[in-house]
Amino acid sequence: YVEYVKLVGEGALFLRFEQLKARLAAEGLFDESRKRPLPGQPAVVGIVTSPQAAALRDMLRVLRVRYPLAEVLLAPTLVQGSEAPA
Repeated sequence: YVEYVKLVGEGALFLRFEQLKARLAAEGLFDESRKRPLPGQPAVVGIVTSPQAAALRDMLRVLRVRYPLAEVLLAPTLVQGSEAPA
């Protein structure tokens, strides 16, 4: 027979998440009246990656097609290797 159950790992994390959601809902933070409409087109898109990354080239290609008027800001950083921040 089971005498004791202790939540660990995802179970404990999920419980804390649900408690936070309930507290924020009680404060009215999820009410429809608080929601703002999303903008139709982004004016500025920020990308954090290495300037040499293939992901950057992919993102720039997609942004040129989907949002040609959007300004793109690059925050260059190391994303791989021993020099990358943890």
